[in-house]
Amino acid sequence: PSGATTGVMAVQRDSGPRIQTAAVFTVIGSGPYITGFLPPYGDSTTLVVITGVHLTNVALNGVKFSGVASTDASANANGMQISVHVPAGAPLGAGPITVTTPYGTSNGPAPFTVIGPGPYVAGFDPDHGTPGTTVSVFGTHFATATNATFDGIPGTGFHASDTLVTVTAPSGVTTGPIAVNSPQGTFTTSSNFFAPPTITGVSP
Repeated sequence: PSGATTGVMAVQRDSGPRIQTAAVFTVIGSGPYITGFLPPYGDSTTLVVITGVHLTNVALNGVKFSGVASTDASANANGMQISVHVPAGAPLGAGPITVTTPYGTSNGPAPFTVIGPGPYVAGFDPDHGTPGTTVSVFGTHFATATNATFDGIPGTGFHASDTLVTVTAPSGVTTGPIAVNSPQGTFTTSSNFFAPPTITGVSP
């Protein structure tokens, strides 16, 4: 109804119990609204697909990444999807995507991460292990990677494709970040690979 705000919905029959939804219904206006986008990271060669509603009438420069406009935004006929490349001048790091049409500017959902030409790690699995554990590292720009380290110690059995690195935890591995190295740069994870605790001494 007119005047509704975001919140739960409820149904009640006569004087019976009021049954309320657990989920929240989001009330939006006539302007563009973003529900998601894929992939969640990329550089200026990356085509990003934005999904939502009221995305028609977007201009070629109507999509911005951290405030920097792209130049090739294209919406589908039903206004529920936009295809756009990351603009070359977008600042590295996480920031919002926004869509502007004659009816307003969209919300800014979860941030999109702009990356550079070097390796980018989106995650790795498993996050713990012992020497000899094979770890899969997921991300992009791995094709030219030369090695990966565990808290500074080079791993063994290194193999890389553009989006996947497999590497084995080395002897003497300790808890710490994983880094992927290439001629284009090094990416060090913010989370740790956890090795078993080691006793180095007892006192008294």
